Amino acid sequence: MNKTFLSQDKLLRHVVKEWNKLKEKLEQVLKDVESARTLAVSEEMKCDSCVVHMSNLGTLQTKYVYV
Repeated sequence: MNKTFLSQDKLLRHVVKEWNKLKEKLEQVLKDVESARTLAVSEEMKCDSCVVHMSNLGTLQTKYVYV
């Protein structure tokens, strides 16, 4: 019985270590996602088609805002 408890304890310690590693990775990925969201595209990087698409999206948003 004592061997079983020791084995479970060892397994739980391993699971906790893995959990902490995954938690750190998740936190890093969340930081990366947040920084990617906040990146702003500068005006120099926008092409003519981007401006047209953004204008169309704005028009559609105002057209269907009350629907």
